[in-house]
Amino acid sequence: MLRSAPRLRLPSPAWLLKHPAPLAQHRSATLQQRPHFTPSTINPVRRAIMTSAPKPAPASSPAPAKPAADEPVWVQIHADACMRCEETYTDPATGYSVFTAVSHKKRGYCCGNQCRHCPYEYRNVGKPDLLAQDKKAAQARKRAERAAAAEAAAANSASTTGSAPAGGAADSKSLQW
Repeated sequence: MLRSAPRLRLPSPAWLLKHPAPLAQHRSATLQQRPHFTPSTINPVRRAIMTSAPKPAPASSPAPAKPAADEPVWVQIHADACMRCEETYTDPATGYSVFTAVSHKKRGYCCGNQCRHCPYEYRNVGKPDLLAQDKKAAQARKRAERAAAAEAAAANSASTTGSAPAGGAADSKSLQW
């Protein structure tokens, strides 16, 4: 014959509310002055911390020297990444992710971070109005390239059909630099 295991009866947490000890301790607590926690003893420590100059953290490893963009290994890695139309590649020496010329050309302006393969040669840094002008110039160049491509396509289609292109001139906005 199978017997069931005896049940263990645990008291409910409600007994804590009825227990007189926590309440008695609360009533017997009195507020006392603690002179070792006065503001005059704490402030000198705070002042010393705030006025002392921060010490530089010790470097766990020396910072790598700025690499030259024309080193043969990086030139080859960069060329391979650009042929695959990748926007970044991983530098084997440092493990950093490096932007390729593809990503810089896609952005259309210099970001000012001295990127290794920047086609804009790190110009107009810290001058937002000049960076905005560079953006506008890049947009104008893109419009001009599109207009020139459209004209070339129209000229090709005209030469195959024998008719002259209509208009033949790009809009004035696309020619602004």
